[in-house]
Amino acid sequence: MQSKIKLNVKEIYVKQLLNENSFISVVSYSNFDSIQRFDLKNSLRKLGFKTKFIQNKRLKNALLGSKYDNINHAFQGKIVLIYPESDKSLLNQKDLIKFINSSSQMFLLGCLVDGQYFQTPLMIKKLQELPDLFENLSGVYQHISKPSRTCVDLFKHDSKKLKGFLTCNSISLLNSLNSKI
Repeated sequence: MQSKIKLNVKEIYVKQLLNENSFISVVSYSNFDSIQRFDLKNSLRKLGFKTKFIQNKRLKNALLGSKYDNINHAFQGKIVLIYPESDKSLLNQKDLIKFINSSSQMFLLGCLVDGQYFQTPLMIKKLQELPDLFENLSGVYQHISKPSRTCVDLFKHDSKKLKGFLTCNSISLLNSLNSKI
């Protein structure tokens, strides 16, 4: 019979963070003194994110037996959870990932999205390459506002092919009809 693991207050808080936030970056860090921790928190607050520093063992205890138990193996060393202050901060995810990647003392282990998907650093790198909302909107606007010359060229090209096909086939059709008469 297994004994139930009792979670302490910090582990319960971490479990609530994981369940309540739609985006959480899990970052491994090394050699932060108190001043660097303070600077990190302030830099992330400017981007619209909060932090929760937690020991690896406590994080693994919090995840044990939960729906996140299968990602327990991904966490090594000292961990900081970075989560948005509000839903508006979610737009700054690219800036957050760039900030984490620019630091030599931090390593992105992954991101938990909507409490269901754990994205690895490789997946996040691919997502970083996708255009953001503004780039998508400007592309759509350019296609809409551009004269429909591309459509006309398409029809013109296809109509030339169609005319050539009909001309060629009509001549052969007339020749075959003439031969039968």
